[in-house]
Amino acid sequence: EASGMRLKEAAQINTSLMNLARCLEVLRENQKALTAQADKGRRGAIVPYRQSKLTRLFQDTFEAGNAVMIAAISPCSRDADETIHGLKCSAVAQEVRIGSSSLKDRRADIPPLGPNDCPAALTSLKSQVHHFKSVYEEERRRNEELQSEVDHLRGIHVNLKAQIAALEEEIREECASEMESILNAQRESYEKRIAELERVAEIKLESRIDIITQTCRKKLAAARYESESTKRRRDQVQRPPVLREPHFEESEDEIESDDHVISVKALSFSSSSDQEDRSDDEASPPAEEDTFSDFD
Repeated sequence: EASGMRLKEAAQINTSLMNLARCLEVLRENQKALTAQADKGRRGAIVPYRQSKLTRLFQDTFEAGNAVMIAAISPCSRDADETIHGLKCSAVAQEVRIGSSSLKDRRADIPPLGPNDCPAALTSLKSQVHHFKSVYEEERRRNEELQSEVDHLRGIHVNLKAQIAALEEEIREECASEMESILNAQRESYEKRIAELERVAEIKLESRIDIITQTCRKKLAAARYESESTKRRRDQVQRPPVLREPHFEESEDEIESDDHVISVKALSFSSSSDQEDRSDDEASPPAEEDTFSDFD
């Protein structure tokens, strides 16, 4: 099997042979049409000589010349399709008749003129020339008018095109400026809204921090005071009594004075502790949930 360049060459050869068979078929049909009496005035179909280089080489031979076609066939059964195709093409070529060129046999058909016909013919020719000149001048004038109108319309077209371009540019600039103004307005609105939200959030956060700080301070003060009070009470409870030596002799007046002083001190301490408890109760902070409810 062929491949590469050989396959490409084989495809081109087959294409050229197919175009040659098509040219032979068209030549045969044209000759049949010319031989028929009814189709004598009809023009024949165009022979596709320009479809391939092979048919271009055979164009002059097919129009006027001598040509011999040899059909090569193979007796092998595997080449039966190619053999049938070659025989069909040979049968078509056998029916083609190549004659002389029509260009070589063409002669001018001019009737002879006598000596008396020259002035009349000359006058007729002059009148025809004059008529053709007038027609030519009229056509030239019309062409000039049309050309001037075309130039005028072309100028109008150019001006309109320039105006359209300028108008389009102006509209684009207006749209761009309007869109830019809209975007700037939206940006300013969003920035103001963001700043307002940040300010409100900052105020809420500061107030919450102040409330929590005050609450914590009050709780710490109450806890500190309670711990100090508990410590003082514990110290008073755990203080050991003063023991007197049995050999000391004191008078009853001194003992009574000491007892009186101790009782007075105890009374003053109890009254001061009650006042401090009362002041703590009055200065104690409100409940935490009430504070946060006021904030909310």
